[in-house]
Amino acid sequence: MAGLGRVHEGIWTAWQEVAQGVMSLQGVQGLVGHSEGAAIALLAAGALCLAGRPPLIVWAWEPPRVRCDGVLRELLAKHNVVVHVMHHGQDLVPDVPAPVPWVMEWQHPAEVRGFGVAAYPFPNVADHLLPGILRDAAQLTA
Repeated sequence: MAGLGRVHEGIWTAWQEVAQGVMSLQGVQGLVGHSEGAAIALLAAGALCLAGRPPLIVWAWEPPRVRCDGVLRELLAKHNVVVHVMHHGQDLVPDVPAPVPWVMEWQHPAEVRGFGVAAYPFPNVADHLLPGILRDAAQLTA
């Protein structure tokens, strides 16, 4: 996608549904989202950078991987956007789509920070639910 590199088509389509509204906002200081909303927040941050109005910070809670190259990561870094990609317990959503070496190198546009206690000792969707995330996120600042 122009200026953002190779991004997930489904997330791009979802971003397009709200892009006009987000891009019309003035003085966006930060973006936050969970799951698909977190992935959209990451693309929105990139679009704001391209528009010359980078946010200061993005909190992406449990996003799926949104990119296949380093363009978005480099763009956010170039504009000094602080990006937090959070991964709760053994939530499986931040691990999809799975990278396919030499074909689709799915990745996050920042380092992933794990937090919280896993509901199960294997990848699961229980760790994707907001009550557990909110409970354990409260411990991040305590």
